[in-house]
Amino acid sequence: MVTTCSRKEVCTNSMQNSSISSDEEKRSEFQKLKIAHPRIASVLAQLEQAILPDSGFDIVMVVGPTGVGKTSVLEALNKRINEQHHQEMLANPGFIPCIRFEIPEPGPKQFAWSTFYMEPLMQLNDPVIKRKVQTIVNDGITSIKPLTSHANVAALQTALKRGLKIRGTRAVIIDEAAHLLGHAHGLDLVNLTNAFKSMANGGATIVIAGSYDLLKLMDLNAQLSRRICVIHFDRYHHGPGFEEDEGAFRNSLTQMQNTMPTPEKPNFLQYSLPLQQRCIGCVGILKEVFQRALLNVLKAKGRDKGIWTLDHLNKALLSSGTVKVIENDTTKGETEICQYLNNDGLDVDQQSRDCNRAKGIPKKEMRNSQSTHVAEVFA
Repeated sequence: MVTTCSRKEVCTNSMQNSSISSDEEKRSEFQKLKIAHPRIASVLAQLEQAILPDSGFDIVMVVGPTGVGKTSVLEALNKRINEQHHQEMLANPGFIPCIRFEIPEPGPKQFAWSTFYMEPLMQLNDPVIKRKVQTIVNDGITSIKPLTSHANVAALQTALKRGLKIRGTRAVIIDEAAHLLGHAHGLDLVNLTNAFKSMANGGATIVIAGSYDLLKLMDLNAQLSRRICVIHFDRYHHGPGFEEDEGAFRNSLTQMQNTMPTPEKPNFLQYSLPLQQRCIGCVGILKEVFQRALLNVLKAKGRDKGIWTLDHLNKALLSSGTVKVIENDTTKGETEICQYLNNDGLDVDQQSRDCNRAKGIPKKEMRNSQSTHVAEVFA
């Protein structure tokens, strides 16, 4: 547990942010905050390289622990692709370089693969999409479902393949793709393989992101696995040999504190290391902690409103039990991913170093994967 200290120790004076008035606006402003840090810059650089037409990969898989920032890097990639093709989009309004959607969590009902194709087809502005779906309003909730008579899975696969080619789409970005494994089992794994093939045959590179469970896709079949590039979105480790990681996490903490929309800015830098431990080295989890802490600060009454104390932060931390579950799951995933990481060919020593890095074992060499300019990630 993070120890306590006085208000004077944790707060530094700052001018009132008059541009953000209500508490809701302040929370919304912080929620939109994008933290640029070395890990996300490295993953983004690897993604841009892997989706090049001559890379030889049909699928690029971003794998990492929960809360590490996978959704943020996918948002950054989507923005980067659209910016790179901005002039082409102006010249050809029908050109859609990138589409992005998220897989919902598995529910009690059987997953309808026809539904899986609806979102990308709608984003591609399929000209006959209205003939494939029906809009249902139930208790004020609007949902879109496929018309079974016009939207069988094979027809939708063909429509998506054709749509990607017509729109010239370069990348299909799928977030929370590990949820597909919760939906897919038995014969449904064939549908999953066919789904990826149909998109790849449409000329687009498929970018999927999820937890370490996503590595199970590598075992579906040999033909598919050899066309997959695995990118590890690693957390920040701590301890001897990981001073660089500790510094990067501390810089992320500083960014969050400096942009906090409160009269006084928090100052918890002296607790950077215990915070890193309680957040499992994940910047996304750190941000969630500060979002909850900000809510506590804004809910305070009287003169205490907007004033940061360590108690606000302590109450926002994940429980020790939750941290243990995430830590165990992450450690197991870091071990499993070793065999799928790219390495320097026949250099056995390099393979060993890659595996040790994934497991959180420090190495003396400087990491060349963090050379990307961090400030450019969300520019």
